[in-house]
Amino acid sequence: MNSRAIALYVERPLILNIRYCVAFCFLIQGCSSSSMAEPAGNARVQHALQLPEMVLIPGAEKLGFRSASKFEITWSQYRLAVELGGCRAPVGFRVEGRLGGGWLSERTSFADPRFSSDLPVTGISKGDMDCFLAWLNGQTGRSFRLPKAEQWRFLAYGSAVTLFPWGESPLFGVANISADGVRLFDQEVAGKPEAFTDVIRVGRFPPNEFGLHDTIGNAGELVDEPCSEGRLGLSQKIYPSCLVMGAYHAPVVDAPRFGKKYLMLSDGTAGSVGFRIIE
Repeated sequence: MNSRAIALYVERPLILNIRYCVAFCFLIQGCSSSSMAEPAGNARVQHALQLPEMVLIPGAEKLGFRSASKFEITWSQYRLAVELGGCRAPVGFRVEGRLGGGWLSERTSFADPRFSSDLPVTGISKGDMDCFLAWLNGQTGRSFRLPKAEQWRFLAYGSAVTLFPWGESPLFGVANISADGVRLFDQEVAGKPEAFTDVIRVGRFPPNEFGLHDTIGNAGELVDEPCSEGRLGLSQKIYPSCLVMGAYHAPVVDAPRFGKKYLMLSDGTAGSVGFRIIE
């Protein structure tokens, strides 16, 4: 094996299907027979696919799952399904600002570097999420999926029955949340929102008791529950109204533990809604 071929794997791993990664692994004598038996567990393959990091959740088996992604799914993970799996590319981040006394509203392109970052995915539809999961499961032979509402409550709250996993009141510096228009975290430490949806990069706050980040705040997390019909304002136009968990930008009526219905507007998307996966 010449050095040019090895460099190709290191620099461009994302173009390889799992079976080619495993075959290549044998060629450079970097895999054992045991790693061939379970290719999804091979570190080289996981790096190539940028698999979401999964965390075992004690007690989750009683609810039909074993683990959950440590972070909300990010753009650096989702864009692989666009480039390699045929999933739909988002239309771009919406950028707003004042221009001559009015408001300027435009969208960036998929070339925006934020679409290769660890910002959580937002502004895609349930169908886009399903496409990502189908592509990921096809590549790995595993069974990743969206959580049901009951499963989400357990992974986010454990045995807690309070408004927040940590108690009844919002705390400063524990999540990307706000109250009465004031952000309850230090933006110089955790980072400032980088998109119109007010999300920041994942993992900037302490994890919950299971080791999961951003279950409260940051992107709202869509769960696998039936959507109903909702009507928008004076127009009364009908859109899907879907259950989203963990979003909290007070004042709110619904506790984040029970979720809130979001209207999925243009093309079945909602700008502040993302997702987490379980297995």
